[in-house]
Amino acid sequence: MLSNDANEKLTEALGKAKELGIDVEKGGSIVLNETMLFRRLSEELEKKGIIYTEIHEAAKEYSDIFEKHAFMKVRGSLKEIDSGVFLYVPRGVILEKPIFNCFVLGKRGIVQRIYNLIIIEDDSKAIGLSGCFTLVNEAIHSSLEEIHVGSNASFTKVMLHNWLPKISVSAFTAVQLGRGGKYQDIYVNYSEARSISFNTRIYHEGDYSASRADQIIATSGTGDLKYSTEVFLSRKGTSSQLISRLLSRDRGKIKSKTKIVAEEKETKGHIDCKGMLLGDGGEISTIPELSSMSSDAELTHEASIGKIKKEELEYLETKGFTEEQAISLLVRGFLETGTTGLPESIKNSIDNILERLSRAKG
Repeated sequence: MLSNDANEKLTEALGKAKELGIDVEKGGSIVLNETMLFRRLSEELEKKGIIYTEIHEAAKEYSDIFEKHAFMKVRGSLKEIDSGVFLYVPRGVILEKPIFNCFVLGKRGIVQRIYNLIIIEDDSKAIGLSGCFTLVNEAIHSSLEEIHVGSNASFTKVMLHNWLPKISVSAFTAVQLGRGGKYQDIYVNYSEARSISFNTRIYHEGDYSASRADQIIATSGTGDLKYSTEVFLSRKGTSSQLISRLLSRDRGKIKSKTKIVAEEKETKGHIDCKGMLLGDGGEISTIPELSSMSSDAELTHEASIGKIKKEELEYLETKGFTEEQAISLLVRGFLETGTTGLPESIKNSIDNILERLSRAKG
């Protein structure tokens, strides 16, 4: 039985999640502060053998699976964890609809410590949409996540960050890919967090596996955001694309480090990082890095930082747009990286956020 205060917070969190396009009640969870207060999985998915539960429960009830995969690429232990999500998709199961997760800060001064473990077995497919947001100010969110994608399996992860100005965030994600495995990561930050340290490592441990990571990062106020993405192409025929769009308003700072390491033959990698400064006082730093140990690897990168071009603005104004409308159109086009293959509901959520970002004033 939940207390009245917990019920009120849960209702508020479910409502805010729905505003963001995260319909947890259709299948997903709410982790509020230290506890998973809401979890729902359809009977249809349970019949397919999907395991979806709280991380401590998983360690007890599914210890064989948990011990085989947990804390392989990240340092930590359950003793240091408050809560988190365990998702297991058995071999050959195809999920077309996303599973939704929300991690919510609802108490001032709290440190929320999360560990998520996601296992997509061979020949399976799944999509996860996570929303991280806060109902209060002044708190800390710290998360570890491991994702295991089996042979010829596919996992798409979409994460939306929406924090308040006095929130600090630390996150580390490690992804392992089997032979022919595919992983897509779409991350959107549209918050004014005090600080974010967000790190991702993708390990291609199976031949012909492929990954793509799209990051759309916007900050305003005095936010200090740091991102690092590293990919290791360790097997034959592996490939990766890292796409970043960085937007700074006011005095916000964004630092983005991207690295692809090619260790085997027939590997391909590309980094595309673009930054836009709206006004003076902000700062964007991009550090693309390529490293190859094979003469047969093909690695490329492009990086740029700029502002809205005067001639583009004037052209749109000649077409009848106001200056504000023209700026919005140009910012919207800059932020777009593509949402091919995503369910319509997720596309709509991302599109709504990009529209909001493009209309925000610097």
